[in-house]
Amino acid sequence: MTSTEKGSPWQNRTEVEIRELKKHIRQLMDRTNTPGEFWDFCVKYVVELRNRLARPLSRLNGRTPQELITGNTPDISELIEFEWFQPIWYFKPCEFPHQNKLVAHWIGIANHVGQALCYWILPKSGIPIARMTIQEITKEELDTKVVRKKVNELDLSITEKIINQETEGVSIMLYREDKDE
Repeated sequence: MTSTEKGSPWQNRTEVEIRELKKHIRQLMDRTNTPGEFWDFCVKYVVELRNRLARPLSRLNGRTPQELITGNTPDISELIEFEWFQPIWYFKPCEFPHQNKLVAHWIGIANHVGQALCYWILPKSGIPIARMTIQEITKEELDTKVVRKKVNELDLSITEKIINQETEGVSIMLYREDKDE
Protein backbone atom coordinates (compact mmCIF):
# COMPACT_ATOMS: atom_id res chain seq x y z
CA MET A 1 0.00 0.00 0.00
CA THR A 2 1.27 3.48 -0.83
CA SER A 3 0.06 6.99 -0.13
CA THR A 4 -0.17 9.97 -2.42
CA GLU A 5 0.79 13.53 -1.67
CA LYS A 6 -2.01 15.84 -0.62
CA GLY A 7 -3.48 17.67 -3.63
CA SER A 8 -1.82 15.27 -6.13
CA PRO A 9 -4.63 13.03 -7.47
CA TRP A 10 -2.64 12.09 -10.59
CA GLN A 11 -0.44 9.88 -8.37
CA ASN A 12 -3.40 7.54 -7.81
CA ARG A 13 -4.07 5.22 -10.78
CA THR A 14 -7.75 5.10 -9.86
CA GLU A 15 -8.07 8.84 -10.45
CA VAL A 16 -6.85 8.37 -14.04
CA GLU A 17 -9.54 5.74 -14.65
CA ILE A 18 -12.21 7.97 -13.11
CA ARG A 19 -11.11 10.83 -15.39
CA GLU A 20 -11.35 8.55 -18.44
CA LEU A 21 -14.72 7.24 -17.28
CA LYS A 22 -16.12 10.77 -16.95
CA LYS A 23 -14.72 11.70 -20.36
CA HIS A 24 -16.34 8.64 -21.95
CA ILE A 25 -19.70 9.41 -20.28
CA ARG A 26 -19.67 13.08 -21.35
CA GLN A 27 -18.82 12.17 -24.95
CA LEU A 28 -21.53 9.53 -25.11
CA MET A 29 -24.21 11.76 -23.61
CA ASP A 30 -23.25 14.71 -25.83
CA ARG A 31 -23.19 12.60 -29.00
CA THR A 32 -26.63 11.13 -28.30
CA ASN A 33 -28.26 14.24 -26.77
CA THR A 34 -29.07 12.30 -23.61
CA PRO A 35 -30.85 14.45 -21.01
CA GLY A 36 -28.57 15.02 -18.02
CA GLU A 37 -31.14 13.47 -15.68
CA PHE A 38 -30.16 10.03 -16.99
CA TRP A 39 -26.44 10.32 -16.26
CA ASP A 40 -26.65 7.53 -13.68
CA PHE A 41 -27.82 5.00 -16.29
CA CYS A 42 -25.03 6.15 -18.60
CA VAL A 43 -22.45 5.72 -15.82
CA LYS A 44 -23.66 2.17 -15.17
CA TYR A 45 -23.55 1.35 -18.90
CA VAL A 46 -20.05 2.80 -19.42
CA VAL A 47 -18.66 1.07 -16.32
CA GLU A 48 -20.08 -2.28 -17.48
CA LEU A 49 -18.66 -1.69 -20.95
CA ARG A 50 -15.19 -0.62 -19.76
CA ASN A 51 -15.01 -3.57 -17.34
CA ARG A 52 -15.75 -6.04 -20.14
CA LEU A 53 -13.48 -4.66 -22.87
CA ALA A 54 -9.75 -5.21 -23.13
CA ARG A 55 -7.83 -1.96 -23.15
CA PRO A 56 -4.16 -1.26 -23.86
CA LEU A 57 -3.05 -1.20 -20.22
CA SER A 58 0.15 -3.09 -19.46
CA ARG A 59 -1.04 -4.28 -16.05
CA LEU A 60 -4.02 -6.04 -17.70
CA ASN A 61 -1.84 -8.13 -20.02
CA GLY A 62 -4.46 -8.07 -22.79
CA ARG A 63 -7.26 -9.17 -20.46
CA THR A 64 -10.39 -7.30 -19.44
CA PRO A 65 -10.63 -5.85 -15.91
CA GLN A 66 -13.52 -8.22 -15.13
CA GLU A 67 -11.55 -11.21 -16.40
CA LEU A 68 -8.55 -10.22 -14.30
CA ILE A 69 -10.67 -10.12 -11.13
CA THR A 70 -12.94 -13.15 -11.71
CA GLY A 71 -10.80 -15.32 -13.98
CA ASN A 72 -13.74 -15.68 -16.40
CA THR A 73 -13.96 -14.21 -19.88
CA PRO A 74 -16.90 -11.80 -19.78
CA ASP A 75 -19.91 -12.10 -22.09
CA ILE A 76 -20.47 -8.81 -23.92
CA SER A 77 -23.50 -9.87 -25.97
CA GLU A 78 -25.92 -7.81 -23.85
CA LEU A 79 -23.76 -4.71 -24.29
CA ILE A 80 -23.37 -4.89 -28.06
CA GLU A 81 -26.97 -5.68 -28.95
CA PHE A 82 -27.90 -1.97 -28.74
CA GLU A 83 -26.11 1.37 -28.51
CA TRP A 84 -26.52 3.90 -25.72
CA PHE A 85 -29.76 5.93 -26.08
CA GLN A 86 -30.59 4.19 -29.36
CA PRO A 87 -34.27 4.45 -30.35
CA ILE A 88 -35.87 1.01 -30.14
CA TRP A 89 -39.28 -0.63 -30.43
CA TYR A 90 -40.80 -2.22 -27.36
CA PHE A 91 -43.96 -4.22 -27.17
CA LYS A 92 -46.75 -3.65 -24.70
CA PRO A 93 -49.15 -6.58 -24.21
CA CYS A 94 -52.53 -6.19 -25.89
CA GLU A 95 -55.30 -8.32 -27.37
CA PHE A 96 -54.46 -10.51 -30.39
CA PRO A 97 -54.17 -9.79 -33.32
CA HIS A 98 -53.25 -6.20 -32.47
CA GLN A 99 -49.66 -5.29 -31.79
CA ASN A 100 -48.81 -2.42 -29.50
CA LYS A 101 -45.36 -1.45 -30.80
CA LEU A 102 -44.04 1.68 -29.08
CA VAL A 103 -40.86 3.76 -29.34
CA ALA A 104 -38.36 4.20 -26.48
CA HIS A 105 -34.64 4.78 -25.96
CA TRP A 106 -32.31 1.97 -24.85
CA ILE A 107 -30.46 2.96 -21.67
CA GLY A 108 -28.71 -0.19 -20.49
CA ILE A 109 -28.88 -3.67 -19.08
CA ALA A 110 -31.40 -4.33 -16.31
CA ASN A 111 -29.27 -6.60 -14.13
CA HIS A 112 -31.15 -8.53 -11.46
CA VAL A 113 -34.50 -7.76 -13.16
CA GLY A 114 -36.24 -10.52 -15.10
CA GLN A 115 -34.13 -12.99 -17.04
CA ALA A 116 -31.11 -12.58 -19.30
CA LEU A 117 -31.34 -9.91 -21.99
CA CYS A 118 -33.60 -7.67 -19.94
CA TYR A 119 -32.95 -3.99 -20.60
CA TRP A 120 -33.72 -0.55 -19.20
CA ILE A 121 -35.63 1.55 -21.69
CA LEU A 122 -36.88 5.11 -21.56
CA PRO A 123 -40.45 5.41 -22.88
CA LYS A 124 -42.39 8.63 -23.44
CA SER A 125 -43.33 8.74 -19.73
CA GLY A 126 -39.72 9.70 -19.02
CA ILE A 127 -39.56 6.99 -16.35
CA PRO A 128 -37.18 4.09 -17.06
CA ILE A 129 -38.76 0.64 -17.22
CA ALA A 130 -37.29 -2.84 -17.65
CA ARG A 131 -38.27 -4.82 -20.77
CA MET A 132 -37.20 -7.98 -22.55
CA THR A 133 -39.41 -7.55 -25.59
CA ILE A 134 -37.50 -4.90 -27.48
CA GLN A 135 -36.25 -4.65 -31.03
CA GLU A 136 -33.93 -2.40 -32.98
CA ILE A 137 -35.48 0.30 -35.15
CA THR A 138 -33.68 -0.26 -38.44
CA LYS A 139 -31.98 2.53 -40.37
CA GLU A 140 -34.57 2.10 -43.12
CA GLU A 141 -37.37 2.59 -40.60
CA LEU A 142 -35.63 5.63 -39.09
CA ASP A 143 -35.46 7.17 -42.56
CA THR A 144 -39.26 7.15 -42.86
CA LYS A 145 -41.27 10.21 -41.86
CA VAL A 146 -43.64 8.19 -39.69
CA VAL A 147 -40.93 6.62 -37.50
CA ARG A 148 -38.87 9.82 -37.40
CA LYS A 149 -41.99 11.63 -36.15
CA LYS A 150 -42.50 8.99 -33.43
CA VAL A 151 -38.89 9.37 -32.26
CA ASN A 152 -39.20 13.17 -32.24
CA GLU A 153 -42.45 12.91 -30.23
CA LEU A 154 -40.68 10.57 -27.79
CA ASP A 155 -37.84 13.05 -27.29
CA LEU A 156 -40.27 15.95 -26.87
CA SER A 157 -42.36 14.00 -24.35
CA ILE A 158 -39.29 13.06 -22.27
CA THR A 159 -38.09 16.67 -22.30
CA GLU A 160 -41.52 17.92 -21.20
CA LYS A 161 -41.68 15.36 -18.38
CA ILE A 162 -38.24 16.43 -17.13
CA ILE A 163 -39.21 20.11 -17.22
CA ASN A 164 -42.50 19.38 -15.41
CA GLN A 165 -40.68 17.41 -12.72
CA GLU A 166 -38.21 20.26 -12.21
CA THR A 167 -40.98 22.84 -11.89
CA GLU A 168 -42.92 20.63 -9.48
CA GLY A 169 -39.84 20.12 -7.30
CA VAL A 170 -39.54 16.39 -8.00
CA SER A 171 -35.91 15.39 -7.65
CA ILE A 172 -36.04 11.58 -7.51
CA MET A 173 -36.78 9.38 -10.53
CA LEU A 174 -39.06 6.49 -9.64
CA TYR A 175 -38.54 3.27 -11.55
CA ARG A 176 -42.13 2.34 -12.11
CA GLU A 177 -44.25 1.89 -15.17
CA ASP A 178 -46.33 4.94 -16.05
CA LYS A 179 -49.97 4.21 -16.94
CA ASP A 180 -50.00 6.51 -20.00
CA GLU A 181 -47.03 5.05 -21.87
